[in-house]
Amino acid sequence: MFDTLKARKFYDTTKMDLTKPRMYDITEIYFLSETRANDIHEEIKNGKISFDSAAELYTQRTGFREKKGKHGIVYAPNKFADSAASFKLKAGEYSAPYSNTPGYSIIKVNSIDPERRLTFEESIQRISSHVQAQVTRELEQN
Repeated sequence: MFDTLKARKFYDTTKMDLTKPRMYDITEIYFLSETRANDIHEEIKNGKISFDSAAELYTQRTGFREKKGKHGIVYAPNKFADSAASFKLKAGEYSAPYSNTPGYSIIKVNSIDPERRLTFEESIQRISSHVQAQVTRELEQN
């Protein structure tokens, strides 16, 4: 049987990495043409069209027009999370067009969930086998 008190003690004293990575909610507009990517970027920048409308109308990534360009929550290692981090984008900001072989992307960070230590409840699945091994060792010693 799982011992919650021992699990809590393990959680409080472990050196195990229990970090939840920084997570990005990403929307992308993907283009096959660099010229088209630059043109739409200028329209967004000048307020002629919103980023979200442009994603719905112009993204050329298969299956993503229906999703309005939304990739949802991503974290490293992921090409969009890595790009958002390298461009140092904050929530609500979008990138300039960049090469995303074989085309070009403009990404927007909708929100960021910062890196943090997992709570006890979130970490139970990751620590349970370690706690069980510890309990087994203690029983064998006794």
